[in-house]
Amino acid sequence: MNQIATGTFIARKRRELNLTQAQLAERLGISSKSVSKWERGKCMPDYDIVNELCDALGITVSELLDGEENERENLRMYRQ
Repeated sequence: MNQIATGTFIARKRRELNLTQAQLAERLGISSKSVSKWERGKCMPDYDIVNELCDALGITVSELLDGEENERENLRMYRQ
């Protein structure tokens, strides 16, 4: 798990959804400063928010922790 890779991934997925940091933060009930810290690799999301964050970004927890999309996971989700 690499905080910088994870942060970059969060930022990319957020932008793909055309969300601002403030909008993502509002959906999660946190401050936009927290989102900014994640995206800059300064810290990781708290455990209690990880599932909500993944749902908001349309990713899995595994992808979040790896900092990249998992092709096998995407294929499995596509087939469903």
